Amino acid sequence: SLGHLTAGQRVDTSMTWDYHVGRTDNGNGVVDAGDKFYQNVPLADFALSLIKDGRVIATSDSLYDNTELLTYKITTAGNYALEVYRHPTGGNRNETFAVAAHVLNNPPSFRSIEDPTTLVASASSGVSRSIEPAGVSRSIEVTAVPEPSSGLLLLIATGIACGHRRRRCSQ
Repeated sequence: SLGHLTAGQRVDTSMTWDYHVGRTDNGNGVVDAGDKFYQNVPLADFALSLIKDGRVIATSDSLYDNTELLTYKITTAGNYALEVYRHPTGGNRNETFAVAAHVLNNPPSFRSIEDPTTLVASASSGVSRSIEPAGVSRSIEVTAVPEPSSGLLLLIATGIACGHRRRRCSQ
């Protein structure tokens, strides 16, 4: 139970469960990229719901992957709780899962992006996109990550500079 929540608060929840992976060793006895990895148990399917005063008011029920995410802006006071439902397909008979929830008293508002291309065009600065029908919002945070080749180029340049310096010092 999340307890009694009031208008203006926001609930952020996430849920995850096991993704069962098997491995066939390539013969060297070490886990590496040469091994073959495969899904050895069909993925379980869960749904995560937010309940207010005994009634479901929002649900995250994804068909893909092993996570459910739900953000909800509280518009009316009441007693709130989370409920996890497991669909009958996939997974082991007893499946382990984890749920996390966070209630914000004065949550920041999400920026709305009208044009989806803005999400790609602004990726270097980081943006968020939200959809809020009936108080439900899901958001995507985009953060620029440097290309691995930039680090490699810096490492090569440093190696060359050190090599030239070493040759000069030994002469």
